[in-house]
Amino acid sequence: MWEKELLPELCQDIIDRAGGNFEDATVSGGDELGTTELNTKLRKTNIHWNSDQDLFDIAFHYMKVANKNGGWNFQVDDAENFQIGQFLEGGYHDWHIDGEGTGSIQEPQNKIRHGKTRKISMIVWLNEGFEGGDFQFHEGYLEDNIIKPTQGTIIMFPSWTLHRVTPVTKGTRYSLVSWFLGKPIQ
Repeated sequence: MWEKELLPELCQDIIDRAGGNFEDATVSGGDELGTTELNTKLRKTNIHWNSDQDLFDIAFHYMKVANKNGGWNFQVDDAENFQIGQFLEGGYHDWHIDGEGTGSIQEPQNKIRHGKTRKISMIVWLNEGFEGGDFQFHEGYLEDNIIKPTQGTIIMFPSWTLHRVTPVTKGTRYSLVSWFLGKPIQ
């Protein structure tokens, strides 16, 4: 975790890159074909996809440090596009994992994801000034398993770690999320 690592101006620039064009977020359909579905019982978030190279440059720098310092030493060779997340009042993402680390994603049409698995998840908080919207690891992962979002803070963790975002009770929460990929762990 890097607290308040990115400058507020960069965080605002990332939010602005969405241009206000957000779509309803979906969740995995539970099969191995990469299907997704809208399920507001599990997730109520708006997202905008972004693939700007400068964001990949920043993300890979921090991923390499986390991968080494965390002692994970995962084989990672790519990352998914970024989700700029918008959590309006009432927005949340219930308990979930981002990937298993062992099974491979079956999406032949997606050359980046196909045959790989999510290994490291990344979240960057892009703003403050909202209430709720805390990030929480399942009990037992950290002593203090709740992280109060602060602008510019970056966290990375193994993608199979159970986590959630609690409901936003006031204002709007913005985040930048991506997942680092590699061959499944045997």
